[in-house]
Amino acid sequence: MCIRDRLYTVFAKIDGEKFSAFLVERDTPGLTVGAEEHKLGIRGSSTCPLVLQGCKVPAGNLLGEPGKGHHIAFNVLNVGRFKLGVACVGGARHALAHTILSLIHILCSCSPSVRTMYGSHKNLILRIWISSQGMQSCG
Repeated sequence: MCIRDRLYTVFAKIDGEKFSAFLVERDTPGLTVGAEEHKLGIRGSSTCPLVLQGCKVPAGNLLGEPGKGHHIAFNVLNVGRFKLGVACVGGARHALAHTILSLIHILCSCSPSVRTMYGSHKNLILRIWISSQGMQSCG
């Protein structure tokens, strides 16, 4: 959670022009941490407002070069995109497994005439299920 973080990445302008990135420690005088934002299930990173009122950040806390903060911001976004992709794949695997189990249950509990009609799909469902289990053991 944001409240427990000891170090924050802050983006600000130097002299009102150079967009830059800084590290700001939690106990820096003038820094106030707001409440954690709840982001519709995205729990891989924490987001909270930081208020810097009269906060002095040492020049040594600058990340990279002055005016190059956009490079750091883009790299943060790239990592976030990777995490979001992984979360989507995990959700898709869960949905696939649930769908396959539901189809197997339906095919096993329906009348013999319906099983005969959909019997050719049973092998396909079984192959998909086996493939998904392989993904889970390898992933």
